[in-house]
Amino acid sequence: MSKIDITMYSDSELSDIAVNHEYFYNSLEKGRLTVEMMENYFIFTDNQKQDFIETIKDYEYDKYSDGDYQNKVKKLVNNNVYYCASYLIGHLAKDCSFIDEYLHLLERAPDTDDYKEAFRYQIKSEGLKYCDDDFDHSTLGEWRRLFDSKDLQHPEPGEIFEHWIISDRLADKLAVKGEVIEKDLHGLTIWGRVCTGQAILLDRVICDIYDDIQKEIESWEKES
Repeated sequence: MSKIDITMYSDSELSDIAVNHEYFYNSLEKGRLTVEMMENYFIFTDNQKQDFIETIKDYEYDKYSDGDYQNKVKKLVNNNVYYCASYLIGHLAKDCSFIDEYLHLLERAPDTDDYKEAFRYQIKSEGLKYCDDDFDHSTLGEWRRLFDSKDLQHPEPGEIFEHWIISDRLADKLAVKGEVIEKDLHGLTIWGRVCTGQAILLDRVICDIYDDIQKEIESWEKES
C-alpha cells in the first residue's frame, strides 16, 4: 500500500483527515489511534506529527466521559483524596513565614509541557524560524536555554486553585506527573490542584494515574 504525502497540507486539511476518514475517526473515538497508525498511511512532517499528537490527546480525553470509566476513577479519588484544605492554606498564607517556606504550594513552576506549549504558540503567532529538533528537548534546562537563545518569553508559573489532603500513595504518583505536592505540612500531605470547577475524577492527571495503575495490574496478571 502506497502512502499519501500530506506534507503540503494545511492544518485544517490535516485535522479533516482524522475526523472524516472512517478508520481514523473510529480509532480516535475508541482512544486507540497512535502516531504509528498514521505513519502506516501517510508521509508527514515532524511539525504535522506534533499537531497530530495533540489531536490524539484531545480525543483520548473525550473517552473519559464514559460513565463506567468515571465510576472507576471516582473510586480511586474516594480512597485517596480526603479533605479540601484550601481554606486552611489560604489562612496560613497570610503569614509571611509560611510563604517563605511553602511558596511552592501557592504557584506551580512551569514544566516541560508548559514550555513546549509556549514555544508552539510563540513560533506560530510571531512567525519565528525554528527547526524540528527544537521540539525534542526533554529537560527544563534545555527548554530554558532554547527560550533564552531565541529571546522568547518564558511561560508564567501556573496558578494553584485548590488544596487537598491526600494519601501518600497518590501524592507520589502525582509528584511523578509534575503536580505540586507537600508531604509534610505539619503532618499533612497536600496536593496543590491546578484545576477547578470540575470533579477531581475528571482531571486529566487523575485519569492518567488510574490508567497507569490498570496497566500495572494487567502486567502483573500476565506475569503471574
